Amino acid sequence: MKSWGRIALLVALAASAAPAARASDLWLHIRVAETGAHPTTVKVNVPFSLVQRAAPLIEDARIDDGEIAWNGDHVEIAELRETWRALRSGSNRVTKDGVTWELTGKGASEALVVRETKGSGAVEMRIPAALVDALLADGRQLDLVAAVDAISRLGSGELVAVDEDGTRVRIWVDRTPEAE
Repeated sequence: MKSWGRIALLVALAASAAPAARASDLWLHIRVAETGAHPTTVKVNVPFSLVQRAAPLIEDARIDDGEIAWNGDHVEIAELRETWRALRSGSNRVTKDGVTWELTGKGASEALVVRETKGSGAVEMRIPAALVDALLADGRQLDLVAAVDAISRLGSGELVAVDEDGTRVRIWVDRTPEAE
């Protein structure tokens, strides 16, 4: 889940810098649920206004020189952008290095679904296509400002969902202080 966790984190960071006009009524929700011998659930509900104030504290050293660094692993933003361009130019599915990227849905419900099979396990991640468009709009870096604007336009809804080996991570925005 290393690379998918990084992308989920980036979306959460982008969500954290939402414009003030919407911050007063929006909430960022994060749920991590693990199954197994010792099931665990972590629930975080944060007012967007609070997260917005914390945004300047985000360490941007994790996104530098065209790559995302997390836990000693690196993902090239150019590679992400190249794969996304291939999808946007008409290929509904791209498989690269054992990872399948697929566009599903139409219009506002259009989403990127990424699947990776590892041994006996699998990882699946879903992100709204408009959010991916915004994140990858800049020439070299991830465009977090554009992503924040996209989140504002999307309003309430799921930003990221990741499923891997009995763990589900979900990040979404809505107008409810407590959810699920």
